[in-house]
Amino acid sequence: MNASMIRNRYVGDSVATASPARLVTMLYDRLVRDLVTGEAAIVASDLAAANEALVHAQEIVWELADGLDTTKWSGGPALAALYQFILQELLAANCERIEEGMRLVRREFPTDIGPVDLLCKAADGTTIAVEIKRRGEIDGVEQLTRYLDFLNRDPMLRPVRGVFVAQQVKPQARVLAADRGITWVEVDYDELRGIESRELRLF
Repeated sequence: MNASMIRNRYVGDSVATASPARLVTMLYDRLVRDLVTGEAAIVASDLAAANEALVHAQEIVWELADGLDTTKWSGGPALAALYQFILQELLAANCERIEEGMRLVRREFPTDIGPVDLLCKAADGTTIAVEIKRRGEIDGVEQLTRYLDFLNRDPMLRPVRGVFVAQQVKPQARVLAADRGITWVEVDYDELRGIESRELRLF
């Protein structure tokens, strides 16, 4: 058994025997490591390495957010909001993963009814409003529809099209998005990283 096999076995045993609290701590540790790696890769102009680190960081935050029950303690809603903010920041730093040629204009772009998660420009110069949700449901599409109504009143921005991003978009939300002319995108992290295994890497 070589060193790599020994290490993989040790990692597997560590994850399998860890308590739920320890698993969360391990996810946080790996998230920090991915963010540091991603930042260093961006500084070094290593876009492939930056993409891999940031996509994996996004995957960890999705996992943390998905496992959070906001009804269990008073700080739950605030922590959910923090996870949402982190996801916005990560996707903003890597928004070409949403659509090729897309570039960020501003995070939390203000409207009269609240801020749009990301305001971007497409490769052809079209303005794009991006709404990011943990779960892609009808209420998220409705929210983006309202934002688009306000944004398209601005002659400096229009025409503005919408992109609804989630790890999984529910069938009803897909139908409503198509009816509203909104593109929906499921963020498939394994596909983006070009790997087959869906196992979440902690080390």
